[in-house]
Amino acid sequence: MIKIDTQFAVFLDNRPGTLSRACQALAAAQINILALSVQDSVDHAVVRMIVDRPKEAEQVFARLPAAVQRRDVVFMDVPNPAGAIAHSAASNDFQSIAAGESKFTRARRDPGRCDRSR
Repeated sequence: MIKIDTQFAVFLDNRPGTLSRACQALAAAQINILALSVQDSVDHAVVRMIVDRPKEAEQVFARLPAAVQRRDVVFMDVPNPAGAIAHSAASNDFQSIAAGESKFTRARRDPGRCDRSR
């Protein structure tokens, strides 16, 4: 499934607890994080995330001590075997999309359950 989704780039201080507090604030508002990546430097971290309710997430982020940017990206669920993302990225649908505009997530076995056994 390919769709256009909203990605947030949340600029946090690179200190213990800042990412946890941001995630907890989203959880308290019943907002699910669908994809997450973190790029850090010495002082700051850029947390990029896609959530299931972006309008509500913007309100949550407005209460955090963080700068937030919003942009549209191409979002695609892909199967999990080796090479699945390579195959999807090579498709004609993705040939004209810049790398920074696309996000992939692997398909989960049970979308309602978090497997903590691994």
